[in-house]
Amino acid sequence: MERRLNFDRAEVECASNVLPRRLAKATLEAQNLKAGVLEYINIDERPDFQQIKDYLKSLTGAGSTPRVFIGQKFFGGGDDTVAAGPDGKLAARLIEVEAI
Repeated sequence: MERRLNFDRAEVECASNVLPRRLAKATLEAQNLKAGVLEYINIDERPDFQQIKDYLKSLTGAGSTPRVFIGQKFFGGGDDTVAAGPDGKLAARLIEVEAI
């Protein structure tokens, strides 16, 4: 699981069809990201789904999804990511990792 967090720019660990995922995805995609810098990992399609959720909880304090990582660091959950769009915090972090 550790290797999955080695993505250099932005990564979203999520269950495939939840509202927070769709909102976080829309917020991220509105940032005019460079091609190839965003990866979605649908953990609910994996046999080790619960292990991944437990691992995410140990890293981030919560096992709920989505969990957004930018530059190999935890950025926030779905609500955090959506809130960071309009206030510029999301763009600032994406600029730091040269994703936009």
